[in-house]
Amino acid sequence: MHDKNHVDIDISNPFNGVIYDNHIVLNKNGFGLSCYLRDLEIWQINFKNLLESENTQLFGDLIEYEGKLFFFLSDRNGKYGIYCVEIATGKILNQTNEIGGFLKLSNGLLYMNTAYVVTTLHPDTFEIKQIDLRSVLEPKDLNLGILMQINLMVGHLYYFVCQNGRSGAATVGIINLEEKSLIWTTEIQIESGSYWIKEIQAHGNRLFVLTQGGTLHIFERE
Repeated sequence: MHDKNHVDIDISNPFNGVIYDNHIVLNKNGFGLSCYLRDLEIWQINFKNLLESENTQLFGDLIEYEGKLFFFLSDRNGKYGIYCVEIATGKILNQTNEIGGFLKLSNGLLYMNTAYVVTTLHPDTFEIKQIDLRSVLEPKDLNLGILMQINLMVGHLYYFVCQNGRSGAATVGIINLEEKSLIWTTEIQIESGSYWIKEIQAHGNRLFVLTQGGTLHIFERE
């Protein structure tokens, strides 16, 4: 079993081209690439130095894609940024301070959402596209922001869960991002003592919703 702060990756050691046992080592101050077999730190990145703020923290996961790592930093005081690092060298390849949020990856795009906006970020160009869904969600008293880490993009479909606090209910839905339309919703009851949705997954025409209390809800779309 690996330490939760270690991420196994296969890359060539930049010193002589030999593949060693290299790991990304993550802590609260930053992360870097280390070679355990040679007891060698290849590169290191400090979060505070990137954002130039003492209170800088990593929010969400490090996302690995095509030899690069993507991540979101914030100091919770108005400063934030999304960064792209080349794994082999530790070089910052791209960054933006225009948007921020918990990053996920699907269809070769990074994405995130706020209450009413789904944003995609191209991993190579850092081109930003925003899809405003307020006119679709607000009339139904829905928003994407409460459980933004749970929401899921598959193709042009956006699967979401809207938690209704301690009312014992949650709304599950699907949005067509191309048409900006709400194509399906349903309400599920959350078991007593569990006020949270833990995870959602989509496979084929089925949607799986797991509550914190361990109840799995399965929906099939025609």
